[in-house]
Amino acid sequence: MNTNTYYFELASLVYEHFGIDLYQKVYYGKYFLTVQDYLIGVSITDRIKNILALLRTLPNEQEVMHFIEAAIRRIIQDTLENPQTYDSFYNTRLKVV
Repeated sequence: MNTNTYYFELASLVYEHFGIDLYQKVYYGKYFLTVQDYLIGVSITDRIKNILALLRTLPNEQEVMHFIEAAIRRIIQDTLENPQTYDSFYNTRLKVV
C-alpha cells in the first residue's frame, strides 16, 4: 500500500466529508499535534486501514473530532512517557506551546 494514497484517503474523509481543519491543534499539557500530524502517522502505521474503516462508521464531525482528539492526546502522553513508542515519528512532530 502506498502511504501517500492512504493519507489522501484519510485527509479526504476528515477534511472534505466531515469538514475538519487538518491544521487544527490538539493539546495535551503544553504540547500539541495537528490533525494532519495524526493522519500522517496513521497512514504510516495502520497497514490494514482500521482507522479509515472506523472513521467511516462515525456519524458526524463531532464524533470524528472526539475520536481524533482522544487519539492525539493518548499519542502525546505515550510519546512523552516512552519516546521510543512511535519510532520517533511523533517525537519529531510534537510541538510545544
